[in-house]
Amino acid sequence: MRVRQIALLISLMIAGCSAVTSERPLFDRADAAAAPRLKAGLWAMPEPDCRFDSRAPRTGWPECAGGMLVGPTSVAGGEGDQPGGYKGALQYLLAAGDPPVLQLRDTDKEGGESPYFYAGLRPTRLDARGRVVEARVWPAPCRNGVASDSNANGALLPGLEAISGGCRASAQAAVRNAVRVGETAPAKDFAPIARWVRTRD
Repeated sequence: MRVRQIALLISLMIAGCSAVTSERPLFDRADAAAAPRLKAGLWAMPEPDCRFDSRAPRTGWPECAGGMLVGPTSVAGGEGDQPGGYKGALQYLLAAGDPPVLQLRDTDKEGGESPYFYAGLRPTRLDARGRVVEARVWPAPCRNGVASDSNANGALLPGLEAISGGCRASAQAAVRNAVRVGETAPAKDFAPIARWVRTRD
């Protein structure tokens, strides 16, 4: 699965880019304890200029709308199936920080263990209960100054090891630094806004 099926799927999901990965989870429940909570339900992560009726059933949305179902620990998206569900799913953990860090893993990976992928999530709107209902999402880049396939042109960020198709981190500090760098990357790079639409699909 491509990382942006984030999206992401997050469609959470992260734009076919060279994102930071790890072989084991670098964040756990303790890191998530003080993090904001995403409001469960149907979300949209539309591409620029995508036109769709958010009040319509999700099965009628165009692919560019980036529809996804967000739960407490998973986000489902990508290609839809006939009953109105999704064929792909990502397990996620949102770790507290400035900005918070999304740790994502493909739970439907075939042929072996899937790596963990990392992204930043900056809440831009909360509901009355303090749950996130809108957020900017971007991949943790491998290299300085860019957050997309152009990663090969920049210097590898500290604490990261170059691997085929991206890079690998072995400590939280390297991931958090990459997320901060990614947030200030040029606007042309992938950093969509995800919005909660309704409780049920």
